[in-house]
Amino acid sequence: MSAAADFKIWQGVYASFADAPAVGPGFDGPTWRERSMRAAREAVTKLAAGETLDYSLRQRNAIMPAVVAMLLSRQAGVSILDFGGGLGTAFTVLASALGKNIARVDYQVVEVEGICRAGRELFAGGKGPRFAPELPSGGTFDVVHAASAMQYIEDWRSIVRKLTGYGAPYLVLGDLLIGNFSSYVTLQNYYDSRIRSWFINAEEFIDEVERQGYELALRSECDTRILGTDGPLPMDNFPPHLRVERTVHLLFARSGRS
Repeated sequence: MSAAADFKIWQGVYASFADAPAVGPGFDGPTWRERSMRAAREAVTKLAAGETLDYSLRQRNAIMPAVVAMLLSRQAGVSILDFGGGLGTAFTVLASALGKNIARVDYQVVEVEGICRAGRELFAGGKGPRFAPELPSGGTFDVVHAASAMQYIEDWRSIVRKLTGYGAPYLVLGDLLIGNFSSYVTLQNYYDSRIRSWFINAEEFIDEVERQGYELALRSECDTRILGTDGPLPMDNFPPHLRVERTVHLLFARSGRS
């Protein structure tokens, strides 16, 4: 068997982050930064040339463009808070979809300071998102967005409460690892690192958001491309009842919103 075929993306089942023996720098390491910067530069270059963006990037952020386009049909501008938005690649997906109307969008990414610096440099030559190392202490937004982020937060419930606390009309949560099982923590193998990640019970997660004054408006699966292959997530090393076939996109609307 080849090394590629024997590689497992996730390994182990643990009750908590404290129980899971993480290894290496993870998202703080040079490998992640270099690969992320390369992907972000490619996205910005393709956006400028009017070319189609990467498939996985579009899939991970599939819902937000339609939500923002709908809002722009009703109002002059749209403000977006993107938690864990990396180097702003979701912004490139939105800009690609909206064309000239991206000028009517105020887009703020919340990330660690090192990624913020790199993001500011990446978009220094033109219109792009703003970057901040912490969630704003106040303010309002039309859309709060987080893609492929919630599973890496130990206290994800606290982040849900903070994100819903802005009272945005719409909450877009993409690329979630949720399913019909008891929540558990596993380790994601990423080069020389093992990164803690939640696999969260779907009902538990949705209930937590809805307790904050939101209603689930849409749930859809995300087709994921991993190791060059489309289709179900490679989880053959897990018991069948703990597997997730595809990640999930959730769209929530503020309760009482027509």
